[in-house]
Amino acid sequence: MQFQTIDEAKDAIKKYKLKKDVQCKVTKATSKKYVCECSHKAENGCNWKIRLSKSRRNVTFWVVSVYNKTHIYSSN
Repeated sequence: MQFQTIDEAKDAIKKYKLKKDVQCKVTKATSKKYVCECSHKAENGCNWKIRLSKSRRNVTFWVVSVYNKTHIYSSN
């Protein structure tokens, strides 16, 4: 997946979080990298994570460089 702006990427993550009931927090935000991980990682070892990076080919795009979709926490 790729996004034209980091705000577009953040919006997609926000929609995903609501749809899949994922609670995450931003663990790194720089001009080249954005990482969001499960908020409950320390409590239960959940490895859910998404990392976006500036594209190496086209620096105007943000791309999903790491996505671990395994999510073991549920707020239910």
